Amino acid sequence: MKRLNKILCMVGTMSLLVSGLAYAETEATYPDCVAYDYETGEETIIPAEEFMNVTNARTNDTGEQISPAYDISPDSRTIIGPDNRVKVDPNQEPYCKILCLNLGRDTNGDGVSDSWALGTGFMVYKDIMLTAGHCMYNSTGYVKEMRIYVKQSGQSLGSKYYYPASWVMSQAYINNPNDANYDWCVVKLQNELGPQTGWFGYGVANSQKNVTVSGYPDNTAHHYNQYAASGTMTVSNDLRVAHNCDTEGGESGAPIYDADHIAWGIHTHGGNAGIRINSYLFNLIESKK
Repeated sequence: MKRLNKILCMVGTMSLLVSGLAYAETEATYPDCVAYDYETGEETIIPAEEFMNVTNARTNDTGEQISPAYDISPDSRTIIGPDNRVKVDPNQEPYCKILCLNLGRDTNGDGVSDSWALGTGFMVYKDIMLTAGHCMYNSTGYVKEMRIYVKQSGQSLGSKYYYPASWVMSQAYINNPNDANYDWCVVKLQNELGPQTGWFGYGVANSQKNVTVSGYPDNTAHHYNQYAASGTMTVSNDLRVAHNCDTEGGESGAPIYDADHIAWGIHTHGGNAGIRINSYLFNLIESKK
């Protein structure tokens, strides 16, 4: 099993632009991280220092920090209407990069998963997936079993699935699972799924974006299919984004991405809101490549 390397975190503040207007500087702190080994259950506390030097980021025409996407079939992109959530084909770009998660939890302490729910994740490298922190941890503790499905569609979950190796979360979220500011998770997979799925690029937004959110609703009416809706995203502060794309429960962990398949955030809550991929999270992902 691949083990997660030691992660170092940083402390910082940032002031950015939203639609050309500066928002107030946010005293965003970045607590220590927790690395969790899926097989052994071992936790490692990672001190918050030094990792902003990892990046080899490119910049786009507006000077935004980005890491480009990897598409497996660049000519098969689909344009989605801005006002309707639609069922999409997970065999096509960019939906093939989005993963269906079946999350099992042990709610009575007997060591067996007795409660299951759907979640969403998305690839950002060969063996790295992003998702919402609450998909991996809640008041009952860490998820007991996590089954990852590639190109999932149909009336039932497929027979083939994959597992994580380990993941990194914020210590702040472990201390308080209600803290939406740190509701993210960087997952290292046991298998390199990226060559068959492709992966999203990711970037640090400094302006409003036209975006899409695609994920797997935990709704029996939709069975186990992927749905997408488009709209706009704005940067709320250094830690959060807001968007107006239609979503349902189960789509937590879905990418908030643009036409170039660059993810600018992670959808986490109805409303609609999510985690901003800021420079801290950007460099955390880069350090895992």
